[in-house]
Amino acid sequence: MKALSMTQPWASLVILGEKRWETSSWRCAHTGWLAIHAAKSFPAYEQSLCLRDPWRKALQGYRVFSAKGLPRGKILGWVWHEGDQHTEDVRVDLPQHELAVGDYSSGRWAWRLTKPHMLVTPISCVGHLGVWPLPGHIQAYLDGAIQKAEARERC
Repeated sequence: MKALSMTQPWASLVILGEKRWETSSWRCAHTGWLAIHAAKSFPAYEQSLCLRDPWRKALQGYRVFSAKGLPRGKILGWVWHEGDQHTEDVRVDLPQHELAVGDYSSGRWAWRLTKPHMLVTPISCVGHLGVWPLPGHIQAYLDGAIQKAEARERC
């Protein structure tokens, strides 16, 4: 499994299933499970987004009422990365709230993120730019958590 560091509130919105596409200037070669890491940095602009709709409503639905309530420097959970498409190919079919949480300008990539799973207790971890390998002990923990989640879903 690989990990992706994201600035808040985007990381939480992905794990909560409110953001199903991540947009980027680069294509992600990794498909499969992807751990979502909330970066330590939380710029003022992104903090202010937590006070505006649609982000405010989405976060309040999960009992997060301020930017200070969002975890940072932690693995929040994992998602399934299905693959990438050109933003031009996906933006025509997306609902307005999804368009509001990404940069769908031409020439970019949209990563399809499904099956979000939120950890009950986020795991402290140093993040990195790009898609990066998890430390062994975190990888082992998440492997076990994924197996348990998949077993529950089969029942």
